[in-house]
Amino acid sequence: MSTSLAGTGGSAAAGFGLAEAGTGLGATVVGLAGLAVALFGNIEVSVSTRIATVGVCATPPCPALSAIPQPSTTVTQAHSLASGGMSGTLAILIALVVAGLLAIAVGAAVHAFASWMSGFVVLCAATLALLGLTFLTGFSIGLLFLPADALAIAAVTFGAMRLSPRPVGTRA
Repeated sequence: MSTSLAGTGGSAAAGFGLAEAGTGLGATVVGLAGLAVALFGNIEVSVSTRIATVGVCATPPCPALSAIPQPSTTVTQAHSLASGGMSGTLAILIALVVAGLLAIAVGAAVHAFASWMSGFVVLCAATLALLGLTFLTGFSIGLLFLPADALAIAAVTFGAMRLSPRPVGTRA
């Protein structure tokens, strides 16, 4: 395989192109998996406790019972983000995240295989949007997108390594 690529004179560029496309696709798959966990995983927990007054006797015989409030019922429930239905704002946000993740894969593939600069621009813009989303959501669902961020940054890096700058002193 390396002989045929070396014969074309583009073994390093072809290798970086495959790496760019692979990491872009990987970022999309991992990002979609993170989105699925964020939507359908039980990540919201609510705890409610009902307090009742219970008579307590310290030493028998108990002439007068003292009333001390104590928990009588504690209910813990786990919910997912999608358990209330996916409509309105949540549906729009899901569509935007999916479109951004798909843009990473498409941008990386277009730049890797067709060498169009527009693919690299789409890849960079979608990666910046995913990084912004991760930063904004912070320690809630943002942590689920960190692996996708790393792969998207790797795709941008491989794509940037394929760009060939003009030698200094030449004109366009």
